[in-house]
Amino acid sequence: MVSYKIVEDDSRGIFAELIKFKQGQISYFEINPHNFRGGHYHKKKTEIFILLKGKCTLLLENNKKETLSIDMKKFARYVVPINTKHKLVNSCEFIVQILLYCDEIYDPNNEDTYFD
Repeated sequence: MVSYKIVEDDSRGIFAELIKFKQGQISYFEINPHNFRGGHYHKKKTEIFILLKGKCTLLLENNKKETLSIDMKKFARYVVPINTKHKLVNSCEFIVQILLYCDEIYDPNNEDTYFD
């Protein structure tokens, strides 16, 4: 049996926790057209994004700013290390779908998301 928990469902799209295990968790999220997710950084967790459908822009900022255009033409994973501000912006006219691995299980009582 497959079960998942939709954590968010708002104007940006859905965010669902798919699998939680000792080494972290796997989640799925969508970004609706003209929306973004992120705009924050983590002090303890590393995230890995895999684009499943669509095209988006990944903005990264640590000691320098970096802008990556990602789409389905180049299947890749994008690692966001700790203390790196990240933001994913939908750059197409349909819903972007992304798989996320995080090396830590989300704990609302021990928040590790920091916005500027």
